[in-house]
Amino acid sequence: MTDITKELITQCEKNYNDVLRHVASEVIGRKKIFVMVTGASCAGKTTTTKKLREYFAESGVHAETISLDDFYVGREKTPLTPDGKPDYETIRSLDLPLLNSIMSDLAVGKNVRIPRFDFAAGCRSDEYEELSLDPGEVVIIEGLHALNPLLFEHVDSSLAYRVYLYAEEEHYDVKLLRRIVRDSNYRGYLDAVITFDMWDNVLRGENLYIKPYSCDADVKINTFFPYETRLFSHEGCVLLDAVDENSPYKAKAVALKKVIDGLEPIPYSMIPQDSLMVEFVKIV
Repeated sequence: MTDITKELITQCEKNYNDVLRHVASEVIGRKKIFVMVTGASCAGKTTTTKKLREYFAESGVHAETISLDDFYVGREKTPLTPDGKPDYETIRSLDLPLLNSIMSDLAVGKNVRIPRFDFAAGCRSDEYEELSLDPGEVVIIEGLHALNPLLFEHVDSSLAYRVYLYAEEEHYDVKLLRRIVRDSNYRGYLDAVITFDMWDNVLRGENLYIKPYSCDADVKINTFFPYETRLFSHEGCVLLDAVDENSPYKAKAVALKKVIDGLEPIPYSMIPQDSLMVEFVKIV
């Protein structure tokens, strides 16, 4: 692999990290309490949240983290989509009264108990995490609905700094390719069919519940890394080729493959252990 490729990877990682360091500095300088991080599927919310916490620590500021996923109401109480399926994308699938109460208490320094959701059981577990904020500390709240104003019904919204993540490139759907590769590595899918099958609903949720509030963000971060097309090229082609000729998604698979087919693959081992790309690929 050429030095140019190594330099490209290094520069992409640096650009992303520099933006997050700036965000941490902005939050501290503006004395915010809540750092709200949102973005569509595969936009990089998990890594961004983790790195922000590290950059706060570098500046001597302790940051707690809360995932909105832990506030799901549970399988039995989840609203349904028009076709009768559970709608996990709507904000009504979250326990808003509990979330509002916790945020209100954190804003004034009270102790709170953060629930833990058991995804295997489809309900809230018996475990809780005790949490409180000392003066000068922050809490990063990450999830699809982090910018929704309903989260601030009982809290002054000026206490929040809002981060909107997206992943876009002019010629193809970055998030879809990321999701196909991620679903293979972390969910064991052998081809792209299951991912294609759920993708319309993912986009529906994004358009209904995430994008409308992007205009309220203090910062918008495009998490596309120019080297990722080459990183995903080999595995992506294998997964897209595996889509059956008679599948209704074959044409989409062929079109997406054209973007990455023939590119020189970048070995996963070349990317840093803390790269955002590790959300999608496994480093051996």
